Amino acid sequence: MTRTLRLSVAATLAGAALLVLGFVLDSRQAMFSYLAAWIFAASVAMGALFWIAIAHTTNATWMVVLRRRAEDITSALPLLAVLFLPVLAGLRTLYPWARPESGWDERMREAVLPKAGYLNAPFFVGRAIFYLASWVVIAELLRRLSQRGGEVAGKQRTVAAISLPILAFTLTFAAFDWLMSLDPTWSSNVFGIYLFGGGFGAAIGLLSFISFGPLGSRIPEATADQSHAMGRLLLAFVIFWMYIAFCQYLIIWIADVPDEVGWVKLRTTGSWGELAVGIAAVHFFLPFFALLSRGVKRRPGVVAWMGAWLVAAHYLDMHWVVLPELHAGWRPHWLDLAAILFVGGASVLASILRARREPSMPLGDPRLEAGLHYEAA
Repeated sequence: MTRTLRLSVAATLAGAALLVLGFVLDSRQAMFSYLAAWIFAASVAMGALFWIAIAHTTNATWMVVLRRRAEDITSALPLLAVLFLPVLAGLRTLYPWARPESGWDERMREAVLPKAGYLNAPFFVGRAIFYLASWVVIAELLRRLSQRGGEVAGKQRTVAAISLPILAFTLTFAAFDWLMSLDPTWSSNVFGIYLFGGGFGAAIGLLSFISFGPLGSRIPEATADQSHAMGRLLLAFVIFWMYIAFCQYLIIWIADVPDEVGWVKLRTTGSWGELAVGIAAVHFFLPFFALLSRGVKRRPGVVAWMGAWLVAAHYLDMHWVVLPELHAGWRPHWLDLAAILFVGGASVLASILRARREPSMPLGDPRLEAGLHYEAA
């Protein structure tokens, strides 16, 4: 049993035990902590799925060397679909619109009643099943086609091209359903893009860490040129995430409409505002200046640890999105750690177990030779 496998087993068991205790002692805190951890893990897996689909659609040869590791990340999606069941069981705890109307205040009633055809438990559950089933089917189909080698390279590209709009549509509405409807009185048209930007950037970061970092999954054939390419993608999505976050804030601040400012005001004042500044620093300013250098991007070990940094930053971001609906001030809780240990550990464990019998690269892919000799501009 490898060290990573042992650690993931230990994290999963410890997290599960602590979560069970947490649901007994403080079920509301446990549920919100669990949602933050789950959406973090799911958005990273979805980011990796987008990466694979884009790699096939654009026929990018340099990505072939790293593609199997991205497929390993998406192999956790079936488990993550199962791990969504506690969220469905806790709808009334998480989502105000799922509670009896008698408990709503006037503002909530005015916001929710016009949306009752959309914000209701049966339709919510049906949409969630559709989103998760779509992601699992696409991920498994692309994974199995990849395992068959070069004979289906054209089919991979076709499936990926068809999948991209499906993934974009479902991830956008999943962001609306699972995160934005935590406060049904607020809405943002770019919220799905915000989740995509953070998840995709974290997926690139995780892929960089497991491909170039100290783990046993490191790819020896990966060169400084692949590291340079991944470093450029990391830098691009650090900028993209900040651009979307700032645009969302700026538009709401300029309009100054009372129905729109509540969500932002809660998260940008007091201790949540202090955390927001910290997230901006660790998610944008520090990695932005660190990744500007061509020399840094050509050092695989440095890119690996920058990737791990951005994965952690994405979790902080998801925590900042979810937990203010529970606490008016930032209160780190041991259940936050328990939830990330369980969901993250279980996801890593599933990925490792499914990847154990497969080579580290898609050996039958006709583009592999070109990928191995890729030279960054």
